[in-house]
Amino acid sequence: MAARKSCTHLTWSEAKAKSGEGNGKGGKKTVAKNVSHGKILADKIIMKQQPSKQNKISDRQAARKARKEEERAKKIEEKRREEKEQQLLQAVVKPHHQSLERMRMTASALSKKIQQEKPKEAREEFNYNEIDILKTIADCKQSQLDEILALEAMCTNDEFRISEGCELENLRNKMEALDETDETSLRSIARHPPISFTLQMTVEDEAPYDLAAHVLMSLEFPNLYPLDGAKPRFKVLYFMITDKTAVCNANKPLESLGFLDESNLIDCIESEVETLLPYPCVYEITSTWLPDNLFSKFITMKTV
Repeated sequence: MAARKSCTHLTWSEAKAKSGEGNGKGGKKTVAKNVSHGKILADKIIMKQQPSKQNKISDRQAARKARKEEERAKKIEEKRREEKEQQLLQAVVKPHHQSLERMRMTASALSKKIQQEKPKEAREEFNYNEIDILKTIADCKQSQLDEILALEAMCTNDEFRISEGCELENLRNKMEALDETDETSLRSIARHPPISFTLQMTVEDEAPYDLAAHVLMSLEFPNLYPLDGAKPRFKVLYFMITDKTAVCNANKPLESLGFLDESNLIDCIESEVETLLPYPCVYEITSTWLPDNLFSKFITMKTV
């Protein structure tokens, strides 16, 4: 009863002071005058929706880091591109060597193509029932094989390539087993695919020039070669003129320094062959006649 009495006898001011209201130490916060309740509620909602100051700082840091990484990647890519361009500029090659390699590749590609083709029989039309003609063809085939043997001895494998389609070893076997009284064997030799091959030649110009002409030719022997009138069939497959001492950047296209009058060359070769028949003529044409005449008669140099 005494405690209850002491509480009930407190004045309003004493009770207010005891509860802490009005001194900022407890109770409800006072609402500022002239501020509506809706304004206070709106401010609270806005404060909750906005990210904290720490989150804002983290986002800015992440964006700054991403920009730096992107700039760094661009610099690395640009540096690599510059280094690659510099390597190409520093890497020099000799067009002379490039042309030799391209000529070898052309000959190799042709050889593979011929290997895939079906062997063809001789083109010439003969009366294969006449024994004398069959014997003559057999004699010509033997002369052709002798000339091929000489060319193989004088040229490297790259310079001289026999076509797989002509079945050279098969022909050699037929000739070794030939019985001239056996018309079937003679007829088989006469109908055998013609001998064909490619020759790679490098013809150098006379001093004081350092020019070299690279020529790849294909040849095919007709059945009655090397008798009069039966000339080998020559065809130019590749031609390029280079300076043997010149160098250039690796990315520069390979270009010939001159032009070849191919049709005139083939016509003159055939005319020269007529003067050499009935003796084998291929080696004479390619090793002597062509080097002596190619630059002086059949090549026109480009003007700068």
